[in-house]
Formats: sequence, C-alpha cells, structure tokens
Amino acid sequence: MASGKETPRQKMINLMYLVFIAMLALNMSKEVLTTFGEIDEKVSKSTTNIKSKNASDLDNLKKDAENDASNWAEAYNMVDEISSLANALDTYFNEVKINITMNDAVKLVYNFVYRDFCDWYIEFSKSRFYGTDKKDKAVAQKVSIYILE
Repeated sequence: MASGKETPRQKMINLMYLVFIAMLALNMSKEVLTTFGEIDEKVSKSTTNIKSKNASDLDNLKKDAENDASNWAEAYNMVDEISSLANALDTYFNEVKINITMNDAVKLVYNFVYRDFCDWYIEFSKSRFYGTDKKDKAVAQKVSIYILE
C-alpha cells in the first residue's frame, strides 16, 4: 500500500502468501531433489578424481625431490605444506557442511512451525476459528490441517 500502513486484512493476506511460499518450498518435487542428489554425486566423483590426481602428482614431485634435491626439494616442501593445509581445510569444510545441512534443516522446520505458523497464522486465524462464518471457519481449518500434515 502507498501509505505504508497495512490493514489487518492486508497483513493476513501477506502472511498467507508467506505461508504458501513456505509450503511450496517444503513440497519440492521428487525430480528437483533427485537432481540435487545427482549433482552432489557428480561433484563428489569429480572431487575424488582430482584428489587422486593431486596425490599422484605430489608423489611424483616427491620422487623427483629425492632424485634431484637441488632442483626439486624446495618446490616439494612448499607443495607438500600447501597440500597438508588444503587437506585440513577440505576436512573442515566437510564437517561444517554436514553440521550446516542438519542444523539449518532443523532450524528451518522449527522456525516455520513455531514462529511463522503457530505464532502468526494461528493468532490471525483465531477469529476465523471461533467466528460465525462457517465457510471462513472451514477454510481456516483446512489450511491449518494441510500445513500440519
């Protein structure tokens, strides 16, 4: 609205849009989820191949450093240190990724149910639940049941 103030009805409509957007986000199709799984599988396979190639190259550099220390020892030491730091960083990222994925998923569901749905929608719907308009009451009940299922 142009004035910046919203009527209770407009606030309720805006909240319903948020609820429906959240419902759409929670009801992702199987194809979308499968695609994410396939992408993760391909990235994991590519990462494994790159790690294997890097380990092979590092072993070759180590052999060169052992055979010709004057030319390759300094390079090997530097690359070995970088490789150790990269492996530690990779391990850390994998741990963080697992924690973020689980924590964020739990927080999203919790926040939606208890903050968005329970706090806002149920409060706005109380007048509809206890009102005299039977059609309005039925719609509010059906939406609430659908969201909770």
